[in-house]
Amino acid sequence: MSASLSGWRLPLRLALRDLKRYKGRSALAALLIFLPVVVMAAGLAAIATVDISPDEDAAMRSRGVSAVVTVNDEQASGARAIAAFPASGRKVTQAEPPTATEISRQADAPAIGLSEEYGVFSPVPNGSGFTATSGSVVLTDLTSPILRQQFRIKEGRAPQRPGEVVITDYGRIIGLPTSGPLGMRVHDGSASPVTVVGVTSAGVPGVAVVGPAPEGVRPTNVSFLVSDSRAWSSSEARSWQKYGLTVSAPGAAAEEEEAAPTATDSGAALGIAVGTMAFVAVTALLAAPAFAASATRQRRTLGLVAANGGTRGMLRRMVMAEAMLLGALTAVVATLLGTALGAAAGHFIRVRFYGITPPIDIRVSWMLAIIAVATFASLVAAFAPAMAAGRTNLLAALRGQVSSRTVKRRLPVVGVIGVVIGTLCLYRAVTLDNDDASQQTLLAYIGVPLFFGGAVLAVPYVLAATGKLAGHLPLTARIAVRDVSRQRTRATASVGAVLATVAVCTGVTVLASSVEAHERATYTPTIPMGTGQFTNYSGIGTQPRTQAEVDAGLAAARRIASPIVPLWVNRDNGEKFIGFAESCPTAGDYLDSASLETTYIDASGMDRLGLSETQRSVLESGGVLLPTGAKSSVSAKILTPARQGPHTITLKRFVAEWADTGRTKTSSCTPVSLEAAPIPEKRINDTMKTDRGTTAIMLRSTAEKHEVPTEIYALNVAPAGGIDTRMEAQLKAAAPFGLDLYVERGYSSPMGQILLALTALAGLLVIITTVISTLLNDAESRADAATLATVGAPLGMRRRIVGAHAAAIGFIGSVVGIAIGIVPGLILARDATGTAYTETGATSVPGTYVVPWWLLLILLVGVPLLAAAISMTFARRTPPLTRREA
Repeated sequence: MSASLSGWRLPLRLALRDLKRYKGRSALAALLIFLPVVVMAAGLAAIATVDISPDEDAAMRSRGVSAVVTVNDEQASGARAIAAFPASGRKVTQAEPPTATEISRQADAPAIGLSEEYGVFSPVPNGSGFTATSGSVVLTDLTSPILRQQFRIKEGRAPQRPGEVVITDYGRIIGLPTSGPLGMRVHDGSASPVTVVGVTSAGVPGVAVVGPAPEGVRPTNVSFLVSDSRAWSSSEARSWQKYGLTVSAPGAAAEEEEAAPTATDSGAALGIAVGTMAFVAVTALLAAPAFAASATRQRRTLGLVAANGGTRGMLRRMVMAEAMLLGALTAVVATLLGTALGAAAGHFIRVRFYGITPPIDIRVSWMLAIIAVATFASLVAAFAPAMAAGRTNLLAALRGQVSSRTVKRRLPVVGVIGVVIGTLCLYRAVTLDNDDASQQTLLAYIGVPLFFGGAVLAVPYVLAATGKLAGHLPLTARIAVRDVSRQRTRATASVGAVLATVAVCTGVTVLASSVEAHERATYTPTIPMGTGQFTNYSGIGTQPRTQAEVDAGLAAARRIASPIVPLWVNRDNGEKFIGFAESCPTAGDYLDSASLETTYIDASGMDRLGLSETQRSVLESGGVLLPTGAKSSVSAKILTPARQGPHTITLKRFVAEWADTGRTKTSSCTPVSLEAAPIPEKRINDTMKTDRGTTAIMLRSTAEKHEVPTEIYALNVAPAGGIDTRMEAQLKAAAPFGLDLYVERGYSSPMGQILLALTALAGLLVIITTVISTLLNDAESRADAATLATVGAPLGMRRRIVGAHAAAIGFIGSVVGIAIGIVPGLILARDATGTAYTETGATSVPGTYVVPWWLLLILLVGVPLLAAAISMTFARRTPPLTRREA
């Protein structure tokens, strides 16, 4: 062991001396390693800071208190029954939680209740007038000293009574007023006008408003904070579980048993595998040109070492030692700087967009992993130059001769085979069942190196072939291309870095463009285009109890847009369901398969559907309209006669009760004779389609006649000319019955901007790699530049050669990268778009394939030309000449 380590002592010392002597060139080489490492470190640090883990969230919620008590009446189910809570003498449930006084009495410490609810606030001013926005509402008494560390009044005063609230920094960010009236709706959808009396800081993410519960609002998600004057042991915290209460006490958490480890998420494992290998590949390919240029510069030194008895292993270690030192030092600096920048960026994002100050999450294990992987990538980058250094020709090195080795034909063949096998491995990893995480990870670790390595192996042959074609180019371009072909050891690394970057960008853009085109082509509007629909998406809507409430709620919205058509469905209160069916549901049937999906309308609905006099007559007489179409789910027994015109059918009015299994238990079922008429299903879809199917249409008065309870499901909004952004904002602010508005504007996606940003990032990496490798090559080619100057070459010719050199590297790398990147992109697009999901299941369909040529043209032409211009700017116009003395 000591002998093997001593063999590295001299190479490391020489490498350190070389780094100090050539500071400028070392800085350029370090920059190529620095860029991907600092981006990776900054990204991970920003993600860790922005993302709040469950442990961090629990710590923020328990700040300044000894415990957080929540109701969980399900945890004691099974063999152990819930015992009565001693402080109240009754069992606690979610519907009937304990009071703060009872918790305080049982814990023998002050306690306060707190409920976090989902809320919608309006009207909130925006650029189009007024709209509505949402956020969390904390219902509690802010005057309690228990909350002094979680909420701190910054402006105004604390709310003193129901109807007064304070907004948080997050509330200010989403546009809530800092004073004055504010409309607020919580879980039950009822409007609660409140007054904003101040601004507070909040230690809990997502909270917009804090204050006592308004009149008539009953909190539903209650927890209790126990004062920090009490300490909890693990046994005390567990003893509350028998009452259906969970005690989260920071002091007792360390004594609890650790949860059993869960299986690794296959998607995360595959992402880590692909990300790690891609990071190694990108870092290695970016750094490879610098180490190749360094090995070329040391040819004479390597020759002297070989002349003095140095072995091939020592020559290889000299190149690897420089990579080890430069890679490790750069990785340490880049990781520290990137982590600091990422943490600062994450902190800024949290404060600016979420209104909270998160803990700075610096994960040392991630930093050490980045340093280790970056150092390994540097060694990978130096492997090929080190192997070439071991084959240094002693006499040629001492004479300063550079000769290109003949490219063997089997090398590009092996490279193409590697690209094909790597692509197939990645395709298999993506298409495998998610349960097989280990195989996915293994395929990713195999596929990524084969894909990039195979592509790089084919580069020398491409460079040799390009050099043979250079005779047809202008003089400066001819000199540059032949120099790239002659210096294949250095140029392969540079072209390989460009190739890998462009290949990844090409594959991703082809896949994303194909998927977007497929989704655009198969997009089905939820409702008719240009219309809107109020529904209870958020779950805080309320049901009007009388027709007067219905009319009042619709009148406010109809002043903004008209027509607005209410749609009712059968009411399901979770205990009893009354509806219509073709036949009586049998015991064990599910309601959704037993009942007709009936939509109930009023006179405005008949106008919206454009019914004929016959259809109107059928509905007004208490009848039913049956949709006709290829996908109609009504049986032919009742649909076929109805197709011929008005016809009397018999339906069953049933009353079903929910069983514990979610199935029905029918308590009564009676026949009902109704007149039926057909209505084209297309007319329903074109006028008032919803996200639920409709198998029957009746008037709401018919449901009331048969004592079938209904509830508003949606409000269809279809003004002439469609809904513009201003009208949409006004309708959201009105929000009848606390419902949420959705406006159908067709398919939209930000994918175009995302792909443009990705192309710009790839172009930036290509430019940086090309410029630095070109400048390093220019530094090593001063003798050739001096020769050109002595034979009378113009002063600007050297710059033009440098620019042509950069353009050649960028163009050749882009051509090969686009060629090999399109293939995996199309393969993955076939898997992503080649399956259609219908009511009968998944079926195979022809895939959608789109190649974004305009983005690839930027990489193929624009980026190399820009890299050439930048390289010409930094190149010396007049080369230094060295006088040789006898």
